[in-house]
Amino acid sequence: MDIENEPVTVLGLGAMGTALARALLRAGHPVTVWNRTPARAEALAAEGARVAPDPAAAVAAGALTVVCLLDDAAVAAVLDPLGGDLAGATLVNLTSGTPEQARDAATRLTHLGADVLAGTIMVPTPLVGTPDALVLYSGVAGVHEEHRPTLEALGRTDYLGADPGRAALFDLGMLDVFFAGMASFLHAAAVVGRDGITGADFAPYAEQVAAILPATFRGLAADVDAASHPGDEDNLVINPRRSPTSSRPAGAGASTRPCPSWSTGSRSGPSTAVTAPTGSRASSRSSRPDRTGRPHALAARPMARWTAAREGSVASS
Repeated sequence: MDIENEPVTVLGLGAMGTALARALLRAGHPVTVWNRTPARAEALAAEGARVAPDPAAAVAAGALTVVCLLDDAAVAAVLDPLGGDLAGATLVNLTSGTPEQARDAATRLTHLGADVLAGTIMVPTPLVGTPDALVLYSGVAGVHEEHRPTLEALGRTDYLGADPGRAALFDLGMLDVFFAGMASFLHAAAVVGRDGITGADFAPYAEQVAAILPATFRGLAADVDAASHPGDEDNLVINPRRSPTSSRPAGAGASTRPCPSWSTGSRSGPSTAVTAPTGSRASSRSSRPDRTGRPHALAARPMARWTAAREGSVASS
């Protein structure tokens, strides 16, 4: 069989399943589709896909079956009843779920005689089938190796190992970084917005910080792997506890007493002054000692790396 034009089946025609089927059609593969609601297959039929009457017929029609259903429960409901009809089938399960669900599905389907490769799609539907698409895979290595030319019609492929749950695990981790970044920007925009700064004005500066993150991640990864977080390079102190003799000027909403932003032990020169409302949680919390009796260091090596990376980028500009 010409692997580059092998017949492929797609089970599940939601937004993502439809995008997968279209990418395979564009790449020249004969595509068979099945969906619980047949009407969703009509547009793809008009584009050249064959519509199977049931899951068993759909799986039988493809040398490779791509599964993209609503969730793990849907995978079990559609495929488990096929029993022996799955013997010898090659399945690529791209259904979203947890690592445990991916492992359980692979175990069930393997017991039914199928070879199973699990995967996660790391892009939205408009990018499927483009050079910007990334799909992570884990599970049976032979499936990935044999069918890689077909899988590359969906996007760049990256095989993470034999554990069927590994792709879903990386998916969770990557989305954690992604959504945390979105949330942090929205929070930062709200902070600067209180002083009349628009999101559009602030965004270019947020982008400069984001550009430094890849190097910061690599440094933090080394710290994580070494279980080394000494906090001896610098720290972040927010509004140290006010002196009992200090007083707030009349009509002022915050103390005029400056507090250090980044106090680096390995660098000379004054730190940036930041004003924080007195009596705030940040004020009382930052000055309390941790369990070792030392003041809290809210950020240590990351701040040193941020400073070095920022100054390096400025010097090279």
